[in-house]
Amino acid sequence: MKIKKIDRLSFLFLVFIPGILLAAELPEKKTPAIIPANAKLEHLFTRSAAIKGGLTEGPAVAPDGSIFFSDIPMNKDGGAGMILRYDPRSGKTTVFKTDSGKSNGLMFDAAGRLVGCQGADYGKRRLTSWNIQTGEEVELAGKFNGKRFNAPNDLVIDRAGRIYFTDPRYVGHENRELKSRAVYRVDADGAVREITREVRKPNGIALSPDEKTLYVADHDNGTDRIDPAAAPPKQGEMKLYAFSLDGKGLATGGRKTLIDFGPEVGIDGMTTDYRGNLYLALRSSTRPGILIIDPTGKELGHIPTRSAPGLPAGAEALPSNCVFGRGYQADTLYVTVDTSLYSIRLNALGHYLPTLRQRELLTVLRKEFVAITPGSGPYPASFEMGRKGGPASEAPPRTVKLEDPFEVARYEVPQNLWQAVMGFNPSRWKGKRNSVEVLDLADAGRFCECATELMRSAGLISAAERVRLPSEAEWEYFARAGSATLYSFGDDAGKLGDYAWFHGNAAGNDPPVGVKKSNPWGLYDIHGYLWEWCSDPAHPDYRQAPADSRAWVAGGVPGRGVLRGGSWKDNAPSLSSTFRRLAPDTLRDDAVGLRCVLSR
Repeated sequence: MKIKKIDRLSFLFLVFIPGILLAAELPEKKTPAIIPANAKLEHLFTRSAAIKGGLTEGPAVAPDGSIFFSDIPMNKDGGAGMILRYDPRSGKTTVFKTDSGKSNGLMFDAAGRLVGCQGADYGKRRLTSWNIQTGEEVELAGKFNGKRFNAPNDLVIDRAGRIYFTDPRYVGHENRELKSRAVYRVDADGAVREITREVRKPNGIALSPDEKTLYVADHDNGTDRIDPAAAPPKQGEMKLYAFSLDGKGLATGGRKTLIDFGPEVGIDGMTTDYRGNLYLALRSSTRPGILIIDPTGKELGHIPTRSAPGLPAGAEALPSNCVFGRGYQADTLYVTVDTSLYSIRLNALGHYLPTLRQRELLTVLRKEFVAITPGSGPYPASFEMGRKGGPASEAPPRTVKLEDPFEVARYEVPQNLWQAVMGFNPSRWKGKRNSVEVLDLADAGRFCECATELMRSAGLISAAERVRLPSEAEWEYFARAGSATLYSFGDDAGKLGDYAWFHGNAAGNDPPVGVKKSNPWGLYDIHGYLWEWCSDPAHPDYRQAPADSRAWVAGGVPGRGVLRGGSWKDNAPSLSSTFRRLAPDTLRDDAVGLRCVLSR
């Protein structure tokens, strides 16, 4: 294939990899490879029904993290296709719809409806939605200018709920009413717009995270089965196009060719990660797999499917589409290959728009952040961290200077927010506004990453801001809230009952967040309730600790992290502003949770 618009200087640095040309120069700052060295495709499902031909297609991730995908038979064999559901938690695949109307591409909208393209070849040739609780099927669009669609193939939904979809035609005996193959959009009012027909056979489709670019695969494979009397058409264009979109989501900026596959078979479906990289289902017989490129078309990696385990004898190992999981599986890429489903863990997170429920709760979280500007108002520019006369882990005391503003969540992360973002609730003591517990350091970090992506997608924070865990220095700074005493309210442990849930007053069943008094900066449950993870690895004491507030990474104890604040299980000394608990970073306990900060 050919990368377009390569200048002569760049050409001097090109290397050839079978099936693709790419720039060989490495970025100045190395980043972890998207595909881990030990990553492998894991076999999840292969069709067992007595159906000949066809393929699995269109994987879509539901709000609960389960994967819905199409099983498409050819002709009448096997009926009009099925929609299947894979549950990552149980590992089981079940049937959602026994008659899918030849569904192909699928995607969930913000309301939790499953939206799908129904194709030709005994299919319904329309855009449809399903209620996944009741199975109710509703037509969203079936015609353009009064004429039935060719065979809707794949789709993507934007922040406004508008559905872009491709309408090629590969197979089918049905009369073709539309002379052109095009990309369309269905708006919220049901109106259908033609976006572009500058694609011979539009197939896979995706939007960049900023929704300024629409990616469309041109997959003109020379198979029509539309006119049996005509000579079979020859293979045509195999390209990946990028269309610039204006503020109204219309393709007004022209078409750019990112990849020209030449005589090779090109790509089918695609998806994007949170950085805007594309994951392309490459159906080339010489290099089948998931091709990963950046937004300029530069190759970043390739996941071969030819060696995938569990493929039936004679399978071609050709991928059709892919999608990232949600929440705790946001780094898992699901891939449909022939009549199977696979997954692989990557060093990347998928890009998703928030559901209505996620948007609602993340909006609450955004409003609950308390802005802190060190050196302004009640917020000192520096403080003394640690204390004399305490445990060795709190020594030696040192002055820490803070320069950059940040925000800290007023409450520990509640269970309803965790459930919405991550897709499950690990807590022992259930309650929607109770603090989430039973999570290790990696779980806490993953929540912050997912919340960041969803809040950016919802426009709640800028692309430069991120949700993260506090450093130890930041935690002690906002726990003290300007005080130099044992607790934020003074040295008298007898007053803890007003501010904290701890061994002296907790019954074991977690209450809602924010029941007790806050510290002077309006932060609740700083003392007690749950231990809170910090981003630093564990250090036995403060010798050689940095004098600023960044996370102290160098020299940390491998496999151990830091917890702060004490919990409902602990006595008063563990609830002080300075007490440090050094624990395995894999610790999951019903007295361990997290509090988030927001910064640039």
